[in-house]
Amino acid sequence: QVQHARMRRLHRQNLARLRSTNLAGPVVNFVCYGNICRSPLAEALARASSDLWTVESTGLHAIAGRGTPPRVIAAAREVGADLSAHRARVISERHVEEADVLVVMDPTNFEDLVDRFPSAREKTILLGLVADPPVLAVPDPIDRNEEGIMDSVQLVQRAVARLLEQVGTPDRSPD
Repeated sequence: QVQHARMRRLHRQNLARLRSTNLAGPVVNFVCYGNICRSPLAEALARASSDLWTVESTGLHAIAGRGTPPRVIAAAREVGADLSAHRARVISERHVEEADVLVVMDPTNFEDLVDRFPSAREKTILLGLVADPPVLAVPDPIDRNEEGIMDSVQLVQRAVARLLEQVGTPDRSPD
């Protein structure tokens, strides 16, 4: 519980810093365990919602080139995301350095990321804590039933929409 309280505090600080920085086009990397379900879904939804953000997704324990499971592809389609061509990517120091914000799916992702890349500490947030209502972890749909998969997909959808609202993007200047 102490570790979770520390994570929540760091999340709030990093989210506030992201909001106050008012980046013209933030580089956002969504990170999960294997980069086949949650983070690519978040990437696809964010990319479709904001052409001002540069978004990508990676996995802490990804097997490079692995695709998204068919049941998750089907659920993602229901919220307007096509994951059929997605292939997993492994996070690297370059990803961490280039990102303005790293968005993880659960406390284990948070701890793994910061342990492996200490510089990630000051720019990592938990996607679930942005959701309404906030949750500490976005459940991994990989081994869930159809209803559980859809619950995870809809949670990612709501949280990504809320993240875009909360952080926002600056207005474009007229051409």
